[in-house]
Amino acid sequence: MKGMCEKMFVNTILLVSIVVAFFFVIFRPKSKITKRKKYIYIISFILTFLPFAIPNVGYHIDSFGRPYFGYPFDAFLYLGKGEIAYYSLGLLFNFLFFYLLILLLIKIWKLFTEKVT
Repeated sequence: MKGMCEKMFVNTILLVSIVVAFFFVIFRPKSKITKRKKYIYIISFILTFLPFAIPNVGYHIDSFGRPYFGYPFDAFLYLGKGEIAYYSLGLLFNFLFFYLLILLLIKIWKLFTEKVT
C-alpha cells in the first residue's frame, strides 16, 4: 500500500508540473504566441478536462468494471479507494483533438462570414 501511495504522489506531482509548465509557456512575458492562439490553448485545455464533469459524456466502464474518464480518448481511470491513474497520451490527444477542432470551426466560421459580407 505504501508503494502505491508513493506512486500516486509522483504521478500527481508530474501532472501538476505539466499543467504549471503549460501555463508558464503560454503566459510568460516574452512569449511569441499570439493572443488568439493563447485563447485557443486555454479553451482546449478547459475542454480537455470538462467532459469529466458532465455525466454520461466522458465516462464508460470496461469489461472489468473499471470506470474510464475522457472524451474522445481515455485520460483517467478510477481504480477505487480514491486512487486515480491518468494516461498522459490520452490527455495529450484530447488536447490536440479540441485544439484542431477549434481551429477547424474558426476556419469554417471565416469561410461563411466572408461569403456573406
